[in-house]
Amino acid sequence: MFGTTSTDANGKSSFTATVISNDANGGLVDQNGNSYSGTFDQSGFHFSSGDGSVSGGGSSYTTARKQT
Repeated sequence: MFGTTSTDANGKSSFTATVISNDANGGLVDQNGNSYSGTFDQSGFHFSSGDGSVSGGGSSYTTARKQT
């Protein structure tokens, strides 16, 4: 799972997930426009950022569809 953890002045931590989805050209991007590459194998989905600074994976997959 990708995301950031922050701690407020009272010591309370919170996690904000990075949502990776496809762009208009089928590429993988997050909500901030950062690009990713991805693969899928028996262990699940694996992502890495375009600049190589972030990598991770797992087997969680969510399908989001617009209602029509």
